[in-house]
Amino acid sequence: MVQGSAAGAMARCGADAVPFLMKQLQDPDAGAIVKGLARWALSFIGAEEVGPLAETMQTGNPDQRAALVEVIAEQIRSSQDAELIALLIQCYSDPSADVRAEVVTALGNLLDPQYLPQLLIGLADSSGVVRRVAALALVQTKRSWCAQPGERCRPCRERPQCDPRDGTGNSPA
Repeated sequence: MVQGSAAGAMARCGADAVPFLMKQLQDPDAGAIVKGLARWALSFIGAEEVGPLAETMQTGNPDQRAALVEVIAEQIRSSQDAELIALLIQCYSDPSADVRAEVVTALGNLLDPQYLPQLLIGLADSSGVVRRVAALALVQTKRSWCAQPGERCRPCRERPQCDPRDGTGNSPA
């Protein structure tokens, strides 16, 4: 109860609370409840204002940035905020493979074909981990397009001229 109230108060503090919350995410002694509450508070702050999250993405260490990508992705799932989506895509240029893998995972979990170009870029990443995550995300996204066997994929339902056999939404040659 007290931890939840404290996290709520931190969330209401806004940008000033971000450094403290990020420390909680990285603290090996912080339990799962504390880390979960810190993520919740960061999500709340991100819903109010993207700036503090974007600033932290520039200054935090790789573990903090990877955790923050998770927070941004959670917020996108609930809000579809264009500014947060742009920040998430921008995070793909991070020098840390762990951060890039989190970005690819997050984009794949959105199950939206508009992020297909970013997932395809992940296949050519210098990190094997990012390439593997991108491949899995592409498979997951394609599965979401065709809910039932034999059903036309979502891009094909939206564009009748495409070839339903290839599942990509491409027009036949």
